[in-house]
Amino acid sequence: VTLLKLHQARNRVHMAYHDPKGARDARLSKPKDILRAIRLRVTQMVQYERTKTTHAAKCEPKAAPRQKAWHRFNSHWLTTGIATLTKGGLRLNLLSAPPPIPPVPPGTILIRVAASL
Repeated sequence: VTLLKLHQARNRVHMAYHDPKGARDARLSKPKDILRAIRLRVTQMVQYERTKTTHAAKCEPKAAPRQKAWHRFNSHWLTTGIATLTKGGLRLNLLSAPPPIPPVPPGTILIRVAASL
């Protein structure tokens, strides 16, 4: 996805430079525009995978515990930290600030999972 968006932005700059009406600035070729396009496309991909997962979980016959569609989606997108599920829906954590972490009350032990197999 990233290489495609970079290639498209490069082509927009190239076509704007060689425009027969004269050189001009290309639209959507700034770094923030490219990052926005990458985030949007990856969000669409993750949302599609989530929709496909919920459909498969409802329609497919029972599978083994670790072969279910939701387990595959969870292990691929959520456990790796690429996306998180919030009240508002799916949130992409890629190329953005990490989600806020609630403060730990004093006198408690906090265990964070850095990796899972």
